[in-house]
Amino acid sequence: MQDSSVYTNSGSPYYVVRNYSYGNNLIYGEQHSDLSGLGTTMPLQKDTATTDSYGNILLSKKYYYNTATNNWEITSTTSYTNDAKRSPFSLLSNFKTFRVFPSGETFYYEMPGYYNITSQTETNSIETGNPYTNSFTHINVYNSKNQLSVVTINGTYSSSTPDTSRLIFTYKSL
Repeated sequence: MQDSSVYTNSGSPYYVVRNYSYGNNLIYGEQHSDLSGLGTTMPLQKDTATTDSYGNILLSKKYYYNTATNNWEITSTTSYTNDAKRSPFSLLSNFKTFRVFPSGETFYYEMPGYYNITSQTETNSIETGNPYTNSFTHINVYNSKNQLSVVTINGTYSSSTPDTSRLIFTYKSL
């Protein structure tokens, strides 16, 4: 599968092409950019995700292309745990269209799984030799129909103040 986007940088367009491939509980995404607009792309970023049999991401790795060394360098890893309750995203008729790599890294909001995330641990800046870790705990609350109704995400960061965000789900029959 492939998608592409057009962005502008100081008024000049540039193009990003993403290719995705799938196999044996793995998802691969590779991103190339055409900064010149002439059709010549250069590698920019790639991701690899390990999934379980339901398609939930258990581990993802993000790499950037180092143009000075012409090598891919791992920049971050993220591990996830899930509960055993069905995600509301998996109930959508277009759920499979969400199953592509986002432009950044594998965020909860962009790459929903079959089950709901309960924890997420990111290790960043691995290539610098000075990695730092961010941890997120997801507190999932379910309504009387056993549907996810509220997610409170508590973030703990290596270098900044902890924060909290909240997602509220509303269900409506069509």
